[in-house]
Amino acid sequence: MKLVFHYHIAAKQVENKILIPAFLGLFIDSIAPYFEELICLLHEPTQRQLEMIDYELKSQNIRLESLCTYTSIPKRYLKSQSTISRIKQLNKEADLVLIRASTPLLPFFKRFWKKPIILMLVSDATLGLENLPQPKWRKKMIMIWANWYANKELEVAKKSLTIVNSQFLYDSLKKEVKNMHLLRTTTLSKDDFFIREDTCQENQIRLLYAGRITKTKGILDVIEAMAHLREEGFNLHLDLVGMIDEKTGFLDEIKAKCDAFQMAGLVKYIGYRTAGEQLLKEYRTADVFVIASQASSEGFPRTLWEAMASSLPIVATSVSSIPAFTKGCAELAEPKNVKDYINKLRIVLTNEQRRKEMISLGLKLAEENTLEKQGKRLAELTKQVDPKQI
Repeated sequence: MKLVFHYHIAAKQVENKILIPAFLGLFIDSIAPYFEELICLLHEPTQRQLEMIDYELKSQNIRLESLCTYTSIPKRYLKSQSTISRIKQLNKEADLVLIRASTPLLPFFKRFWKKPIILMLVSDATLGLENLPQPKWRKKMIMIWANWYANKELEVAKKSLTIVNSQFLYDSLKKEVKNMHLLRTTTLSKDDFFIREDTCQENQIRLLYAGRITKTKGILDVIEAMAHLREEGFNLHLDLVGMIDEKTGFLDEIKAKCDAFQMAGLVKYIGYRTAGEQLLKEYRTADVFVIASQASSEGFPRTLWEAMASSLPIVATSVSSIPAFTKGCAELAEPKNVKDYINKLRIVLTNEQRRKEMISLGLKLAEENTLEKQGKRLAELTKQVDPKQI
């Protein structure tokens, strides 16, 4: 069986190598062995994106088909004839298409792909738009488009095998989408686990956040909580790892927040780290993983799996799928409630027994969510679809 995979991400062919962001490359390599050929229909990268295309696909049965350069949605739509032509051609070659969504090109697949679609939902296109750093008129236009797109996505989901990666998405769609399965996404291999009994053994405690560096992740709340606990005598430092859009000026906001609490130099942005060994090294030298997400559109951050596999206790917020998936291996505070976050972080810092319990529970939970297990399950679900059924 030949499978087409599409997501609104960029990849690049360099001689015989296909380079792609690691979080997606690990996923693609985990499912490729189950298919005769896996055809990746992805965008060409911009110059700025090249540094994040850091993973070489390992499987030999993967082919890259390039779309236009990753750009704004209107510009991609203006180049739709090329996209439509590529979809029609691949429709003749392949048996199925797996679309990771939300993705702007889904409406074109809905119209021009004449074989079964497998929809893999990892986000809700309509949520979190109020937090966009855009002028009001532009934000309004984005909201109009997002609601139009969401209707198209739901029409596809009702007729397709649909896979979701969060309890929030599952609960919001279960009344309308009948053929739906909950499958957690991950970047963990069975060889990525780092076993230790406890953390916080030194005087200096290293807090770690990994993920997109945005305001909705509650980073400013974490910094405020850290400041109050430092006043109580805890020697806390915070490292931030991940991608950031420097145009937003959020790093300046972080610096201003630190300066206000006289914590200059105690919160460091150490840059982007490739998923896998480079990123896992950061977890393995940390004491507590912190995230204070504020949005219900969060889903379930894959960084939590990485933290669990690295024997890290977690302090998070009770949003979206985080309470359902963590099952006791994290201390959860109310979102946007700094006082509650301080209390939960204090528990982790002072209660050795609770830390050890969280680490043990987290390791067991992460072991059930490896690339090997989830890739096999996804392939099994995919094989249940009849390619001849339109």
